[in-house]
Amino acid sequence: MANDLIKPGFAVITRIGHKTGLIDSIRRHPISRAIVAVVIRPEGVTDPDEYFVTSPRNLRPLEA
Repeated sequence: MANDLIKPGFAVITRIGHKTGLIDSIRRHPISRAIVAVVIRPEGVTDPDEYFVTSPRNLRPLEA
């Protein structure tokens, strides 16, 4: 997935596990500012303890 599409609120699906959700936040490398992890809020989940973290390489845009 292109790095310019990785931003909070964007709907995605994971390649592995096929989990869908919205991007809650992103984590960047402190020096290079490259995206190293993405926090996903699964559909219908409100508890932050149930969010999951994945690599940006594992994401695909959710097609409507």
